[in-house]
Amino acid sequence: MYLALNVYYVVRGAQPARVRTVAGLAPLIAGGLAPVRLRTQLGVLDSHHFAGCPGLKWPLPPSTSPDEVGFHPRSYWRGPTWPVANWLIWWSLLRAGEEDRAARLRRTSLDQLAEGGFAEYFEPYTGEALGSDDQSWTAAVALDWLAAEENGVA
Repeated sequence: MYLALNVYYVVRGAQPARVRTVAGLAPLIAGGLAPVRLRTQLGVLDSHHFAGCPGLKWPLPPSTSPDEVGFHPRSYWRGPTWPVANWLIWWSLLRAGEEDRAARLRRTSLDQLAEGGFAEYFEPYTGEALGSDDQSWTAAVALDWLAAEENGVA
């Protein structure tokens, strides 16, 4: 699962810090993966570090793995789920030929928005809407997901 680790540099400690964040799925988003790398990325997405984490309100990846010391479920990019990040992953799954997985992610994301509105991001365990209540990029991804559903796209 090394592919899910991002390396950041800690200035005060003068050393690298490895942290599992959703940015570790960048190879999936970039596309063109060999089958073994694609399986690895899908495994990371579905793992207990992200969408498969027990106790999540929805099986959507938090921005930082709950296993990380720096995980904070209400703190911007330290743990909440982000509709716009889910949209990028959905799009990547479609492009990779993972239609069933993409359809589940789209449906779950739309359920999240139906309950919590067009919030900027969401607390992953409670589903509480956080950040801006009327985030335009959240509305934009909702419209795209609904159009895809209407047009029979996963």
